[in-house]
Amino acid sequence: MKSQASKWIGLVTLSVFMIAGCNLTGAIDTPDDRDSIVEFAKAKIDTGQSSDCDEAYSKLNQLGGQRDAEVRQLMGWAKLCLAGVTMNKVGATLFSYNSANQNPYYIVGDLANQIIPQTTTTLAQIDDAIVQFGLMGNTDEQKLSTALGQLVKGAALVAKATGDQVKVKKLDVSVSTCVGVSNCITGAVANCGQQNMNDADAASFATSIQAAAVLIASATFGNVGTLVTNLNALFNGAGSSLSRCYIVTQMLRE
Repeated sequence: MKSQASKWIGLVTLSVFMIAGCNLTGAIDTPDDRDSIVEFAKAKIDTGQSSDCDEAYSKLNQLGGQRDAEVRQLMGWAKLCLAGVTMNKVGATLFSYNSANQNPYYIVGDLANQIIPQTTTTLAQIDDAIVQFGLMGNTDEQKLSTALGQLVKGAALVAKATGDQVKVKKLDVSVSTCVGVSNCITGAVANCGQQNMNDADAASFATSIQAAAVLIASATFGNVGTLVTNLNALFNGAGSSLSRCYIVTQMLRE
């Protein structure tokens, strides 16, 4: 049985959201061989529970020289899980992108609100996930996995700006003059100063989008590739204030 998350693949035929099989947790013996460890890890990651994902990562890391592309991919998802980011959360948001929607980039803010809280510690876990995905080899599946990691990092930077640790709002990211901006034209960018999202985090958001675009800015990668292409058109070369402006005006609902 495929994971529920596999339904968000859409036109992308890669297996990144198919790695979690039936939820077998609870009756699994501690495995020793490579294949058993992989199946054990899939089931643990599928629960979305931090303790299970930590256990999955630890077992996978014991494989040493047997850490092939599948193992690296699982290790990456285990790290994302430790940061509060599950396959279902990513699938329900980023894979639902439709450029025809009136506010298509709300999905980034929606993911951000699903992965609160985010801290420097959890962002480090996401960076670790990106590293693991990058070790999968020079394949389309590696590119998609790594690009998703970068998009998740961007959403996590937005989530980090929350003021109440419950929901991230426009006024968490920037000041009231930015919230009133209707279009991020050059003259309005100066109104988008720092609030909880500082210049470094705003710049890192833009960098994550650009890094994802280097990997999958192509319709070959389905709706996620189109999402990355369109986001990069906004954030490529954007400074901190302009990045905050786009986040406030196009990604957050309130």
